[in-house]
Formats: sequence, structure tokens, C-alpha cells
Amino acid sequence: MKVSLALAVLLVSCSGGASSGGGCELAWMGSKDFVTATDAAFHRLHPLDQTYVRDVACSVEQTDGRTTVAPGAILISTEHNESVTWYGSTLVHEACHIHRGFKAGVSEEKFCNTRQLQALRRMQAPASEIAHLSNQDGRHVCAIIPTAEGCS
Repeated sequence: MKVSLALAVLLVSCSGGASSGGGCELAWMGSKDFVTATDAAFHRLHPLDQTYVRDVACSVEQTDGRTTVAPGAILISTEHNESVTWYGSTLVHEACHIHRGFKAGVSEEKFCNTRQLQALRRMQAPASEIAHLSNQDGRHVCAIIPTAEGCS
């Protein structure tokens, strides 16, 4: 399954938040294709990674300097076709950034790449996706935020 997305927002509805034991239901907001693709990607994740994404979405309120993210919002931006496993692992990667407070830098990218790599392995993703991510050094953040840690 291939998905093509421009910008999407993952919203959740939480009662009491994940940490307080309240219910947390994920709700995808976007086009029908986006909702279908995101639901498939999320459900392709290993249960540990589903819980991680849900818990992060239910428990944070952060800002990255450009976008304020209310509790339960994970911003997902994609620019090309992705497999369902790659897209699922991207949900985990972006949740990692939110969980860590939106710190920008090469070391942060590497940290979240490691979390994403774990998700790919747990899904038994194609070897090509695992190899591609394993070869990333985190410097792709420099094209987006040239002043980020490790980019000079």
C-alpha cells in the first residue's frame, strides 16, 4: 500500500489523559485517503509502538516555535509515497520528537531515528527500509533547520 500525503494532523480525544488511566482514542483528521492510510499504518505498528504513540499524543502540550501542539496532536508531514510500514514508523519518529520536547538537532534526529528503527524491526519491515534508516546520520534536519545543533 502506498500513501501520498501533503500535511496531516493526528488528533486524539482523551478523557483524563493516558498517564491518569483515562481513555484515549485516536482520531485521524484529514481526507478519506489520509484517514485510511493513517489508520492502516497505525494498526500495522507493534502494540508497544501503538501504545507509545497514543500515550505521547495524550500527554503532551508542546510548541516547536512555529506550531503550538495541543494535547493530543501530532503533526505529520510527508512529501512522497511511503509504504505502510515506513508511514507507521514515521508516526513513532514524530511522537519521539514530541515526547522529547521538540529539540532540534542532529543528535535528536539520531535518537528518534533509533526509536523509528525499533518500530520498523518490530513490524518486520522490508530490509530496504531498515537499511535506509540505519544509514541516516540525522543531518537531514540541517536542510530544514540550518541553525540546529550539529549543523554548523
